[in-house]
Amino acid sequence: MDERCQPANFRKPIERAGTVLLLIALSACVMTSTKDIAVNPRAHAESDFFAPQKLQDAVSREILQGERVALNFQRMSLTYGHDEKFGYVVHLINAGNGLVRSSRENFRDQVPSGSLVSLSYLGVVPLRAQNVPYNSRSPALIEEVTEFTRFSKQIARPVENAEYLFEGRTGLWLTLLSEKSSMVLACRSEQFYPAGKLHPEMRGDAIDLVCTQSSPLRSVHRYAFLSHYGVAVPREAWAISKFEVI
Repeated sequence: MDERCQPANFRKPIERAGTVLLLIALSACVMTSTKDIAVNPRAHAESDFFAPQKLQDAVSREILQGERVALNFQRMSLTYGHDEKFGYVVHLINAGNGLVRSSRENFRDQVPSGSLVSLSYLGVVPLRAQNVPYNSRSPALIEEVTEFTRFSKQIARPVENAEYLFEGRTGLWLTLLSEKSSMVLACRSEQFYPAGKLHPEMRGDAIDLVCTQSSPLRSVHRYAFLSHYGVAVPREAWAISKFEVI
């Protein structure tokens, strides 16, 4: 056990600043270490940290409202990059009701440099996410959506030239010091094209989604929504060199 997690050491934060610092100290014991995650980030994505049951009740209710969403795959793996020296590998797991557990591991000179593990809606809307830089002893805390005030469930069956908006609030799991931040994610669809253009073994059609997150930090990501499988995958600079699905 990490020496920080010995029961005697919990008295120090209590003496200094009470229960808030105690909760932070406990979080270091609850979280899996970077070293353990790096051994198998896919196993971390399948752990209890990213189970659908860990979602906030308000978030779960929003996802479960209306028609149920069923994904047409159990597991999917995609390798991005041509020369196997630079790129990344994405593993997706069907968690039911449109939820997807995923791990993305980045490589540089054939050496893994870090991973991003998440639970998302359709591979597009992050619900719980953890960044794990391998040069750090501890991973970042898990960021999670705490509520939705707008949730465009129609994105499960996207049409051309439409916009899908998600608004809510986010916070850091296991810390009382985290102030809730507003979250705004807008995804715009483009036109359908054969999914085989992305990789010859892909079935059905694909449609690109350009998603802009304007709060708390601005970022833009492009995805390809695969109609046959019901899930979106990253659509970035690297080409898909390997695709496996069961």
